[in-house]
Amino acid sequence: MKKYYLDTVAVRRLSKVLANCARTSYTSVFTVLELLSGISEDQYSARKAALTNLFNSGMEIDWRMPMEIILESFKINERPDGISADDIKKIANELIASSSYKDFVERNKMLQPNINLLTFFDQRLSAEFKKVFSEKTSDIRKARTVDTEAKFRPINEKGIHALAEFICQKLLPTKFAGRSDEVKKNYNESIDRFIEVWLRYYDANANRLNEVSTNDWADVLHTTYLDSKLDIVFVSDDKKIRALLNALLHSSSLSVDEFKRSAF
Repeated sequence: MKKYYLDTVAVRRLSKVLANCARTSYTSVFTVLELLSGISEDQYSARKAALTNLFNSGMEIDWRMPMEIILESFKINERPDGISADDIKKIANELIASSSYKDFVERNKMLQPNINLLTFFDQRLSAEFKKVFSEKTSDIRKARTVDTEAKFRPINEKGIHALAEFICQKLLPTKFAGRSDEVKKNYNESIDRFIEVWLRYYDANANRLNEVSTNDWADVLHTTYLDSKLDIVFVSDDKKIRALLNALLHSSSLSVDEFKRSAF
């Protein structure tokens, strides 16, 4: 059966009708995290309403963090992010139970970890991505001093190898140092869509030496929830990610308005 994955903007825009599409749709803990990490006095009411409606809708929420999904695709059962689904649920429940932004701030002080860690985590993801992207763009600039046609060339196999090396060298070096070939052989193809979007994003932007926006890496990470072995449609108003997905075989996406017209 076809399923629809709703990203953060989709959940916010469809907040009042989430129960009507709960049977065919799902979202993720990453959406919950983004709704929480962007909380402010101005955003309090809208984000509280979105989370309340989401939790009351009965919609499936995939409570795995993106890095957990990436590790599972290599048959590794670890949680390296330092933030658990239970932590995020507790913060979300305190937001839903609060009567005002001031009340939520007071409730947050009693939590450990609290909203400050989620905000830091969200900002750190974007900062790390921009750093890696900047390094790749710098490499291309240097290469073009020798070859004016030099490019970052996206190859799926290259992406799998890069992820395996990242796991072994930077993410879990104590356990997997020097074992990248072994880890790579365990890849189960479940995040092919994510790898293709990730590599195509680099191809489309790094080769043009474009700057990246703050939320781009978070937008790419939402595609880890699109199991490549299942029939899943990505619902989002992010034109860049949708274009990258629609360019792939066996992959599709809809804008929020297109989804509303087809689902209601």
